[in-house]
Amino acid sequence: IVLALILSAATATAPAMAAPTPTAPRIASARDWTPIASGAGWSQCGGPITWSLDAGELSPSVARAQVGALKWAFDQWQDASGLAFAFTGHTPTQFIRSNQILKPTDGVERPRHIYVTWLSPTTAPALSGRTSGFAAPDHVSGSVIRGARAVFKANYVTTMTKRSMARVKALYLHEIGHVLGLGHASRTSNVMFGIVDAGTRLGTGDINGVQHLTQPCQ
Repeated sequence: IVLALILSAATATAPAMAAPTPTAPRIASARDWTPIASGAGWSQCGGPITWSLDAGELSPSVARAQVGALKWAFDQWQDASGLAFAFTGHTPTQFIRSNQILKPTDGVERPRHIYVTWLSPTTAPALSGRTSGFAAPDHVSGSVIRGARAVFKANYVTTMTKRSMARVKALYLHEIGHVLGLGHASRTSNVMFGIVDAGTRLGTGDINGVQHLTQPCQ
């Protein structure tokens, strides 16, 4: 079981930590969602939101499995939000410890882009202890998110890829929700509930929240 905590707004992290089994009732509610990044969301205009990964800390076989799991997670949010996502391949990144963001090593900032990587706690101290990942928007203009990042603990993902891909998918589904501007839900029926287990189905609060935050074309 993985517990995810929002630490701050647009430049926040959403660490995922092991925690006891939640006891909150599984009650669905379309109102059960919260925003981060001051309520900003991604726009449906401007073409697909692209995403790339830096899997340098993973073995080739584990990295291939993550591509499939992430594509699956993005597809779930695409169906819920009406946003389009496109995988663009491998982009080497540098982790900036001062603000916990990812920068492309080629210096080219890609618009409407999400950077994904897997690191060790030595490189990203926020991954220390039982923390397994964090994600958040890092470029926000007005009410529109224009960029984001997601960072995961390499050894946790490597281990769970061999033991339970459902838990890996659940972690990705939850953290992508943060990338899209969602904070934590209070009910366990939503994947944005603060404790992430192996649930891989978006709840009504998740769906209503991302639809509310998504900016339609004018």
